[in-house]
Amino acid sequence: GAKNVTTLPLRGVPLCIRERHNIRDTATLHVFFMGSTYNVHHNRHALLFILKEIIPRVERQAKGAFLFHIIGSKVPDAFAEYFISDAVSYDGIKMGEELETFLGTMDIALVPSLMGAGMQQKIFEPLARGIPTVVSPRGLAGYPFACGEHLLCAKTADAFADGLLAMRDTALRRKLSANSIRLSKKLFSQKRLDGIITDAVRTLT
Repeated sequence: GAKNVTTLPLRGVPLCIRERHNIRDTATLHVFFMGSTYNVHHNRHALLFILKEIIPRVERQAKGAFLFHIIGSKVPDAFAEYFISDAVSYDGIKMGEELETFLGTMDIALVPSLMGAGMQQKIFEPLARGIPTVVSPRGLAGYPFACGEHLLCAKTADAFADGLLAMRDTALRRKLSANSIRLSKKLFSQKRLDGIITDAVRTLT
């Protein structure tokens, strides 16, 4: 029956788990948003929300405190006006070793989840890596990541801006990073994944 159904974490997440992330005390914090392709409606919608609503709010309150990096393919030409700002960098497509290096230099993951369902890899990858994350709580898909303990949560543009501004506190980022790695190991480790599969097979035999 439905009560026996177990949700498997996305296969790529166990591979993202790290022991630590470098938490930097720096004047300009590097924030990233990662969409595989902006042909996909929910990625495009989230990107526009960041460019049009979140970044201007942050810039008004703390100009120069953040540099926003956008990665992924097929950013619509209509969005070009937003990339004129010194606060925004379009970094193209990153894969493999290049993506690893890039993520190692990032201070904050920004993941508004405005539509779409299910477990989104772009939310759980940074958490597993220990990258401090500001996220829409609807994107957590029932996993027990707690707002203020493992990540910061936001539903509106003002709340996302407030979350980013709060991340200027190095101690807060250090706490969120350590806690998100600890919980990710518990939830998403390969050992746990293998255990879920073994248990599922056992119930079928």
